[in-house]
Amino acid sequence: MSTSSSNPVRDKLTAVREWAGQAVAPIWRAFIDAVRPARQAQIRATRSVGARLPFSVSAPYLFLAPFFVLFSSFLAFPILYTLYLSFHTYQGIGNATLFWINVGPIQFELTRIAQLEYVGLQNYQRLLGDALFQNALANTTFILLVQVPLMIVLGWRSRWR
Repeated sequence: MSTSSSNPVRDKLTAVREWAGQAVAPIWRAFIDAVRPARQAQIRATRSVGARLPFSVSAPYLFLAPFFVLFSSFLAFPILYTLYLSFHTYQGIGNATLFWINVGPIQFELTRIAQLEYVGLQNYQRLLGDALFQNALANTTFILLVQVPLMIVLGWRSRWR
């Protein structure tokens, strides 16, 4: 299979390479065939790490719970309570007791903070009929529709100069 060249060392080296390739190839194939199932099992095991770990469906929700507790106490509750208060009118500080604790020497009484009277949408009707509110709403609309897009366009143009 080798071609004769003018260099006898090169000819001998080529013959040794061919012989080594023919001698080692069956051994190498046997080694690969022996190692392949173990390697494939190792690959399958590393791909399915999540399947081997003890995992509960509720575990992610337990990690998210502190966020939702803080979110509801510091953001959602004030927004919802403000919406609730917008349907009432304030009548001043009340005298009624809202909550009390009387355990031996410990006495605590929480009075009602305000007398609230339900008025429905009357607060919103009064707000929309107020000239000062209409002026503020017109100014805010002008800023939103004219000044903000104008500032964006001017900023965009100055970026490309």
